[in-house]
Amino acid sequence: MSLRVRLMGSVGLALVAALGLGGIMTVRQARHSVASEVGAAFVVGRQTAAAALENLSSAPDPTQDLQRLVAAFDGNRHIRAALIGGDGNLVAQSALASSPDRAPLWLVGLIGVPAESARIELPPAAWPVRAVRLDTDPRNEVLEVWTSLRETAVLIAVLALSCGLLIWWSITRVLRPLATLSTALQSVGAGEFEARLPAGRLPETQVIASAFNRMAQDLSVAQERNRALYRQLLTAQEAERKDIARDLHDDIGPLLLAVSIDAAALENRIAAGEADALPALRAIGETIGEAQQHIRAIVNRLRPVGLAEFGLRREVEKLVVFWRRRHPGVTFTLAVGEEFETLGELADVAVFRIVQEALSNALRHGEPTRIRISFRYGREFSVEISDDGKGAAGPKPGFGLTGMQERVEAAGGRLLTASEPGGGFTVTATLPVDGGMAETARAPA
Repeated sequence: MSLRVRLMGSVGLALVAALGLGGIMTVRQARHSVASEVGAAFVVGRQTAAAALENLSSAPDPTQDLQRLVAAFDGNRHIRAALIGGDGNLVAQSALASSPDRAPLWLVGLIGVPAESARIELPPAAWPVRAVRLDTDPRNEVLEVWTSLRETAVLIAVLALSCGLLIWWSITRVLRPLATLSTALQSVGAGEFEARLPAGRLPETQVIASAFNRMAQDLSVAQERNRALYRQLLTAQEAERKDIARDLHDDIGPLLLAVSIDAAALENRIAAGEADALPALRAIGETIGEAQQHIRAIVNRLRPVGLAEFGLRREVEKLVVFWRRRHPGVTFTLAVGEEFETLGELADVAVFRIVQEALSNALRHGEPTRIRISFRYGREFSVEISDDGKGAAGPKPGFGLTGMQERVEAAGGRLLTASEPGGGFTVTATLPVDGGMAETARAPA
């Protein structure tokens, strides 16, 4: 059932209740009016009959006077006069005022004004008439009420129909923004975030439209951001695959070739009967060891497995050693603190990746001579990586900074960057100690 039908049903029930209450009050008022009118007519009729019968004993023809009394009540709307004979039979009776219309019996019963009767005994001079009887009849008065009710009912019906049409039109107009909102929400639910709502004239619809449009705009921005991140993720994955393929081809491939050559040489020596095969075995062992180091470096770049075993501080130290060997002209400063070990598994991974990405970006794009890494641990944990390189190339962040931003936001923290042309670049990540990705308390590994 639609909201419009429910509202109209509520209005209809309210009208029916009001009509019912009005009907009850109308019936009570009509009962009082009919009883008062008939009662007053009955009093007047009794007074009229008493005045006519006052000199009946001295009248030359009492029967004729009685006939004139009954005829005087002909056409009366409420009182009927009758002459009663000695044996109780009806001698004469007046006729009530007639009308082509009649009140329905249910209304007569609903008003329920009872008929009254009065009997006036006559002296012996009026024989054979023994008494005059006056009877009330409320039907003509009820007919007046019925006529008034019909006219009022027609007027009420016209007003109710007009009000119903006006209310239906008003509800339709008021609910029109809801239909527009429903259509817009369906569009948003289908992924079409370009839908917008008109502000309208009402303050309520303006608030709803403003909130909806802001939500749709945020969803559109978030969708575009997710698409950009997905494209960058695919690009980064492809770049990572290329790096792994290059490392395997350039580093592991030659080592395996060297092992193959040394093994063939060892085979030739053994076949030639040479007793000294130890140098060839040592060369093979050294080559295999070097291959293992390269493989370990590749695996560590993909997944820092040493975090859970040695802790965050040790892995950051190893990372600094790794880059120091490859960039001897850069001075690395690490301020971690001997008492610090770990934040928890997930938080350690996040911080390690942030340091790893920040170092890689600085060495790849900044051409620095000094890089400083510092940890601060208190109510919040923060890590700062700063260099004296040439700063950011432009205002638009790359995938590395975006990835760091996502990691920090997922942990409930915040990421700040500062850069000046020729003045270096600084990345500061702040994470909550008791929330976000810090699942375990700080403890030695």
